[in-house]
Amino acid sequence: MDEIIVEFRRKYKLTQKQLAKELGVSSKTIWRWENRKSRVPIIMPATLRGLRLILKDRRSQKNRYFRNKLRKEQDRQYEREKTLSSLPDSIKMHLDSNR
Repeated sequence: MDEIIVEFRRKYKLTQKQLAKELGVSSKTIWRWENRKSRVPIIMPATLRGLRLILKDRRSQKNRYFRNKLRKEQDRQYEREKTLSSLPDSIKMHLDSNR
């Protein structure tokens, strides 16, 4: 059962310290489990399934945050371009020469 810990960490790109924090144990405990120095608790597969759902939800929220941020930046850029296009040519030339 110790390989389940290693596979889980690799799949979710977690360090021993990060996984330990999520599980409420020490990083030394994670090391012991992975190196067969102590037994992994029998409930660990169920615990990791729950943690997997939490990690997926966090990534989804993070992705949503960055998509929204990008969308807002694109909207601002569009508004700038729209504003610039409505200016008279003499002002546009002046603005271009100052860049």
